[in-house]
Amino acid sequence: MDNVIKTDMLKKALEIYENKQLDSLEEKPFDTTSEFDAKMRRLIESQNSVYKRITLTKTRKVLAAMVAAMIILVSALSVGAIRDKIFSFFVNHGEVKIIEYDTENSKEYPKTLKKLYALSAVPDGYKLTDSGTENDHLFRIYTKGDNYLSFEQFTKESYKSATDIEFIGKENYKGIGYVVQNDGDTTVLTWEKDGYVFELAGFLDKNEMLSLACSAEYESGGEE
Repeated sequence: MDNVIKTDMLKKALEIYENKQLDSLEEKPFDTTSEFDAKMRRLIESQNSVYKRITLTKTRKVLAAMVAAMIILVSALSVGAIRDKIFSFFVNHGEVKIIEYDTENSKEYPKTLKKLYALSAVPDGYKLTDSGTENDHLFRIYTKGDNYLSFEQFTKESYKSATDIEFIGKENYKGIGYVVQNDGDTTVLTWEKDGYVFELAGFLDKNEMLSLACSAEYESGGEE
């Protein structure tokens, strides 16, 4: 009974902590000078949700680590955390699934993005509306009306994702292994290639997303 009470208290504390941290992130105003900017703001905010996507800024990376630690602690006190190996990825099953790359058992891999990748075949009507590159992470967002595609490239050490959408499993497609997730509207694929980790999210069905993922090609050099 005491463990149940402690678990409930930790869950409540985590919820309060997340809300405060997300509120602090949202205090920084966006420059919304047009209806398009307003739509992009809503898209970015939804993508930056702790439960949907943890990436980009150092602030969010620190928040991700803290939230992940609390989630794992809560899980350990309740049903226990189970670690399954999916290709070279680990999925930590708990209140929220946390996916990360197994760098301990992998061969030598780039510590920075020495090669930058891009989608060479984007569906008709989608346009590149936002992008950014750091030394260990690249993102490109394509939009078509209210629909979007999000393509990201990570170093193996920098990759970590927290999600509450359904974990489907693994799928081999044209010689590459993909971790597949879906919440009914959004399909998320995660895979590795040339020493990097890639993630593709969008409203297309699984087969369309797998075909699109295959179009990710080396585009230019990055950080040396």
